[in-house]
Amino acid sequence: NLPETGDKSVTTTWEDIEIHDVKGLKIFIKKLKLWSEQGNKDSIAANIDYPLVNDETISSSKIFLQQYDKVFNNKVRQALQQQKLNELFKNFQGVMIGSGELWIANVSKTKKEVYKIRSINYDE
Repeated sequence: NLPETGDKSVTTTWEDIEIHDVKGLKIFIKKLKLWSEQGNKDSIAANIDYPLVNDETISSSKIFLQQYDKVFNNKVRQALQQQKLNELFKNFQGVMIGSGELWIANVSKTKKEVYKIRSINYDE
């Protein structure tokens, strides 16, 4: 018997965050990495759930594109590129990229999952 540590943390499952197609999620992250490498701002902008959870001023793809260099900065792009697909952290907020630079979630209300960026923590 292990001693009681007082730790009441609960492991989050993929089902808890309504992701049943983990392979599809990983394909989405690979696409994000590719778009980031290629500077494909429009594809990134089209895959954000507006407004951003952590910055409601980023409320449309137009605003995101205007502020792209500030919001999708080197810190965010580096975190995305370095994220290993077999080391994804997940909790009630979704799937974390890096140390929370990006958060991705299934935003679909139907059986077909749709992954979008919900939060971008871009402060330097």
